[in-house]
Amino acid sequence: MIIGTLTSIWRYPTKSLRAESLDAVEVEASGLRGDRERAFFVRSYGHARSGKTYRGKENDRLHLLDDPGRVPELAAQNAVDVEFRDGERFFDDAFGPTSS
Repeated sequence: MIIGTLTSIWRYPTKSLRAESLDAVEVEASGLRGDRERAFFVRSYGHARSGKTYRGKENDRLHLLDDPGRVPELAAQNAVDVEFRDGERFFDDAFGPTSS
């Protein structure tokens, strides 16, 4: 019985930035290895999303970037100060894996 066919694999190394196409990837209990292991967080005080991830809804060009080094400059154009974090998985609470 065939349940489905996998036609492509996409991973987002940095949350909200451009995805990368993969030929193969290791699937862990928490998801794809290397997926959303980095993210930018809004540091601007008074910004509606202060302390939360900087996402495409705040900047409609974000998903076109594959170079995280350009994000602070792009954010600054919208008067948003961001900080880079890595070393954990950054999923939206409603959709991310749960810890056991």
